[in-house]
Amino acid sequence: GLRPPAPDAAPAVAEPDPRGYLSNLGGLPPLRPAAQGRWTTVTIDDKGRLALSTAGAALDWQPGTPVAVELGTDRLTVRATGEAAATRLRSQLRLQLPLVEQVGLGVAPGDQVLLATDAAAGRIDVMPAAVVEAALAAVLTDGAEADEEAGR
Repeated sequence: GLRPPAPDAAPAVAEPDPRGYLSNLGGLPPLRPAAQGRWTTVTIDDKGRLALSTAGAALDWQPGTPVAVELGTDRLTVRATGEAAATRLRSQLRLQLPLVEQVGLGVAPGDQVLLATDAAAGRIDVMPAAVVEAALAAVLTDGAEADEEAGR
């Protein structure tokens, strides 16, 4: 899961690595250049569906694409399976989130989630706003403490 950095850890600063990814963002996955990935937010609709239209289009997914949905500790991972699956993308690339996944992820209709599309891996990670906010708060807090220590 996402954890704040250790108290004695160096301040987290977003810096590009040799691949052009931005790293050191707390527990968030590295940010990839736009050509490889995309970040967007969506709101879970009143029927518990996610609109994956932008994220899914980046992966060339179509309505009816069979997907596997895996619940992790802090995110839901969606991948096209290429085989018959019980879960398929609906019209406009909407994904119905079963109640068990909503509860496990700690989200409900009306909540915003972050969609992190990883084109190279062929997946979309769905992260609740609370997870993203906690990771960013840890980074911003560390940065502010580093600025204070440096006298900025």
